[in-house]
Amino acid sequence: MQNDKKMKIIITRREGKILTTFWNGTRVVEFRLEEETPDLQVGDIYLGIIKNHVKNIQAAFVEVQPGSLCYLPLPAGKKMAVGTQLPVQIQKEAVKSKAPVATTAISLGGRYLVLVTDRVKVAVSSKIYNGRRREELKSLLEETAADEEVGFIVRTNAEHASDEIILQEAGTLIRQYRNLMTAADHRTIFSRLYSGQPAWLTAVRDVREGSVEEIVTDQEDIREQLLMADLPFGPEQIRLYQDPMISLANIYRIEHYLESALSRRVWLRSGGYLVIDYTEAMTVIDVNTGKYDGHKAKEETFRLTNREAAVEIAAQLRLRNISGIVLIDFIDMESAESRQELAELFRQELRKDPIQAVLVDFTKLNLAEVTRKKIRKSLWEQVKGSASGHGAEL
Repeated sequence: MQNDKKMKIIITRREGKILTTFWNGTRVVEFRLEEETPDLQVGDIYLGIIKNHVKNIQAAFVEVQPGSLCYLPLPAGKKMAVGTQLPVQIQKEAVKSKAPVATTAISLGGRYLVLVTDRVKVAVSSKIYNGRRREELKSLLEETAADEEVGFIVRTNAEHASDEIILQEAGTLIRQYRNLMTAADHRTIFSRLYSGQPAWLTAVRDVREGSVEEIVTDQEDIREQLLMADLPFGPEQIRLYQDPMISLANIYRIEHYLESALSRRVWLRSGGYLVIDYTEAMTVIDVNTGKYDGHKAKEETFRLTNREAAVEIAAQLRLRNISGIVLIDFIDMESAESRQELAELFRQELRKDPIQAVLVDFTKLNLAEVTRKKIRKSLWEQVKGSASGHGAEL
């Protein structure tokens, strides 16, 4: 969430779900609409049982609740016998027709660190650009990681935290992990060993320290959860909205912005527009000049429209939580220099996304191919409850 403007976060309820809206200046940059108590929440850890081992895809299916199966990728050559009991963590929620994804690599997150069990080393967030501080943080935790046979991922917020606070959090996470593994030896099958924070609260916790102006909610219980959580801002930045005359959602025109974020067509300031279509396998985005009348310099018009489109597409990927493979048909340009300039700008904009989004390359047909990591459902699925009718105009 890189930007000079401070964010405002609006949290309310919509049709029994918690709706979190992230604003940057006057623009909504992200929506999250989530069940209050989902059956399988990302981050939860269960004592599951292997139900099936699928050799040809090097994976297994693990049952974590009666009748609830998760897809469990396995390292090359590793086998899992049917009936094996083991702790697994929910890594990705169910998306479309795909089952939730589980992992045996446990991770426990704090404000500054994430403890991981699939490696014994320290990795530092790529968004900490100060080389000296990166080395200090790595050295600070390497001995602890080796002694405890775990790894740590140092989060961006750790850059300006004291070494003492970081080591305290490392100790807390280690104790938490030890207690969890002890519980796994004594609990019955299908037990939930660990409950992660609600997804909406995790999203608020993970914002960059110092980047939030205020959080506003009209729900007293949500305000209480915010005040009790370990968040990178003070209680004075958490405000309860209590005007009975007009709702918080109406004040911020939430439904209007939601409808816009689900629309097939997105207009650009230049008069051009994007058309966003969804298929089962990928998302396709077409860039159009729109109101171009042929009297202006064609190549320069195409260049400027493409640049504007690149910025807007990067924003739309995050706003709609579009993941997987994305193909973008930019307007063809004759200049190799203009094409290179477009690619560099697009990569720069994609790097602002908190979820990993990468411009892979331009295909032989001059389509930009982007991949964005799948973690949770698209905005359409969050709002509509399924992927059907995904590309319909609202």
